[in-house]
Amino acid sequence: MEIQNAILTASLGSTIQPCRREAWGILEKSVERGELKTGVDVGLYIDLIYGTVFYRMLVTGEVMDDAYVEVLLDSLFDGIGYFLAE
Repeated sequence: MEIQNAILTASLGSTIQPCRREAWGILEKSVERGELKTGVDVGLYIDLIYGTVFYRMLVTGEVMDDAYVEVLLDSLFDGIGYFLAE
């Protein structure tokens, strides 16, 4: 368990957090451009994306190709359509 925690801690700092910050910036720019409504929960959207990706990678091991990622993102943004700016 100590090794697992050490790997997770190292990954959070060196890989996961920089990716999360980049995604956060992209979604915040979408808010600034008026593509998403002001006040949306950017962190939740990021969790929905990365949570699905990590689940597929670590739990199911199913293929995650470009087609899957496209369907994932389309489904996410269709689902949050209410929050899209008009």
